[in-house]
Amino acid sequence: MEAPLTVQIVEFNTKVMQEELKKLGLKVNHHEANITFLKSEIYAIEESIADLTSKILCVCHPGFMHSRLRCSYLRMQHVDTIWQTTKHVNYVVVC
Repeated sequence: MEAPLTVQIVEFNTKVMQEELKKLGLKVNHHEANITFLKSEIYAIEESIADLTSKILCVCHPGFMHSRLRCSYLRMQHVDTIWQTTKHVNYVVVC
């Protein structure tokens, strides 16, 4: 005996929804992998910034001429700008 039409419709719709749910799951996994990758990139950038900052701070000490100190100060402002950009990128990625 054949199932009533409404049962067939429900079974068909259930299969379609299951397939769509699987597709959405794959998309979520892909986006999670992208987020993980971007977080690792942010970490690498932060490490580079920390390294550059320490190098700049080593140059900036009282024994250097005034112009060298000014140059180092300008570099620090540039590093601070990069740091603010990185924080903004981190906020965008997390959200």
